[in-house]
This record gives sequence, structure tokens and C-alpha cells, in this order.
Amino acid sequence: METQETLTLEFYQNLGKLFYAIAAVDNNVRKEELKKLKETVEKEWLATDFIEDTLKDNAEHVIINTFKWLQQDSEYNAKACYNSFLTFKNENEHLFTGKVKKLILKTARAIAASFAGINKQELIMLTKLKLELNKTKTMNYYFTTTTDGSFETVEAKVMALLKDEGFGLITQIDIQQTLKEKLQVDFKKYKILGACNPSFAYKALQVENKIGTMLPCNIILQEISPNTIEVSAINPMVSMQAVKNEALKGVAETVSAKLENIVNKINDEE
Repeated sequence: METQETLTLEFYQNLGKLFYAIAAVDNNVRKEELKKLKETVEKEWLATDFIEDTLKDNAEHVIINTFKWLQQDSEYNAKACYNSFLTFKNENEHLFTGKVKKLILKTARAIAASFAGINKQELIMLTKLKLELNKTKTMNYYFTTTTDGSFETVEAKVMALLKDEGFGLITQIDIQQTLKEKLQVDFKKYKILGACNPSFAYKALQVENKIGTMLPCNIILQEISPNTIEVSAINPMVSMQAVKNEALKGVAETVSAKLENIVNKINDEE
């Protein structure tokens, strides 16, 4: 089993690969791009609280040296380095919190803009990177993502996004409070929001009168650690597979798309 130290090293190496890919995508890595990377790592990455103080020197060393090694070795092109980063990210999603993703994008943009502005090839890769970082994980019956911020701030954003997609809130269960009151136990911040889009609920009930057993659509918020919140939403396409009614498919597809869109937008800038 991989040790935490090895995983941390691989994380920094893959950041170096990604930042090299951004610089090399136009087949010309310039000294200004490496200089900007060094400045950004020192000013932004080393100032964060998600890199332990004892590991900061190592983080800087590995990111920069990976970039420089790839620059000197012509065997690896930008596409190969970018794809290697994506493979690592997809296998280690838990390392890529909302705060990390934002800083990755900020660093990538700074590198791309460091010499004569962002060119076409760099813009294309930056766009692909943003889509990849904002992509939610579809885990069987739910969509989920992790973001940074207070529980209350994230909850407010979820409520606003629900409203934008035509959902109203009809139930709200505070699990932390309920468990404290009923069992006198301490539990992390955890809320279940029951959302309903009246138009689609009506359509679904018209073709399947027992579908109310699966309503409303639940969205959960849970505090993973201080200022790190996970947001998950039901995937109706999966849950309704148990209902043998083809007439529901169109409604389920639309509602699933709306809920996934909400989760996708959690980490968008305000």
C-alpha cells in the first residue's frame, strides 16, 4: 500500500508535469514561464495551509525540478505530461479539494500569460483543464464534489443554485442537531436538503403515481474537515432504474442533468 509520503511526492511531481505541459503546449518553453512558476509556487503554494510547513521546501523542490527535468528531456511532450497528470488526479480525487483546484488553475494561467499573453494552444489546454477540474464524480447513485468555505456559505450557494435550476426546498434535516437531541451524541455538520422542481414532479406523478416514494430529490452537505465541505446530490437516472416505466426516462434525464449542473457549479467563482 502506498505511503502518505510517497503519495505526497507523486502529487507534487504531477503538478510539475501539468505546469510543464502548459508551458510546452506551443512547443516552446520560455525562461519567463519557469520564472513565473517559481514565483507562484513561492508566493501562492508555500503560503497555503494545505501544505504542512515541514513539507514546503520539499514541495517547492519537487514541482520546480520536475518541470526543469522535463524541459531538458525531449522524450515527454506536453500532451503526455497533461494526460499523466489527469490519470493521477482521477485516481486520487481526495487530494484535489476546491482550494487546490483553484490554485492549480491560477498557477496554470499565470504560466501561460507570462510570455506575450495566452496563445491559442495554451487557451485550449487551460479550457480543458478547467473542465476536468470542475468535473464531478458520478458514483452510482449520486453526484458529488468537495469545496472550500464555511458550512453556512456553501449551504447558501447550494440554495441559490437550486433556485436557479427551478427547485424549491421542501424539507431540511439537520442531522447533527437531531442526533444531539435524540441520542445525545456529537456528530459532524451534516444536512439533508429535500428539493423539488414542481413541474417535473407533476410530470413524474402523472405517469407513475408511486414515484412519490422517491421524492423529494435529496442533496446532502457534510463537513469533511474545517472549511472543507462535501456536496452530494441524488442521481435520479440511477435511482429510477428500479422503476420499470419508460415514460419516466425523459423526466429523470432532465432532473439528473439539473442536479449534476448544480454540483458542477459549486466550485465556480462568484
